[in-house]
Amino acid sequence: MGARGRLALVVVSTVALVCCAVSAARSTHAVEPASVWIADGTVSAIAPTANGVFIGGEFSLLGRPTGSWVDVTASGTPVARRPLIEGTVSTAASDGAGGWYIRGSELFVDGVERRGVIHLRGNGNVDSAFRLASNGEIDTIVRSGTTLYVGGRFTSVNGSARTSLAAVDTRSAD
Repeated sequence: MGARGRLALVVVSTVALVCCAVSAARSTHAVEPASVWIADGTVSAIAPTANGVFIGGEFSLLGRPTGSWVDVTASGTPVARRPLIEGTVSTAASDGAGGWYIRGSELFVDGVERRGVIHLRGNGNVDSAFRLASNGEIDTIVRSGTTLYVGGRFTSVNGSARTSLAAVDTRSAD
């Protein structure tokens, strides 16, 4: 089998596996590798070319999974970023150093469920030392200097009585 044939076999195998596994991967919150591509419909044709392949079918979008927290440049290009965030991100605030504080419902970071406010560092890694949890919903996050303000429908934050509004230190979440 020539190089074109091997390339076509790899592409066909990858697309077939992806198409069959997308719903299973989403339901188990498995982390999808950056080399996996997905289509929003059926892939029915793959033709090798000198530079790669053409992929055709009944779909309108083909690309890598982005998750629910996507960094987009000013020109509209998504930036490859890890970790993969799944769930619904409902509020976010910049940490002032290229990272973000995010909150949402049923958030999974690289397949691991995270509750409360999550701090993503500028390099995309989760700040595991930062833990901010409430006994209810946090609807908004705002950072001012080293203070993170959260508002929502809760009566305690990190075990301390706070009704609907709390302020914590961005370095310790205390």
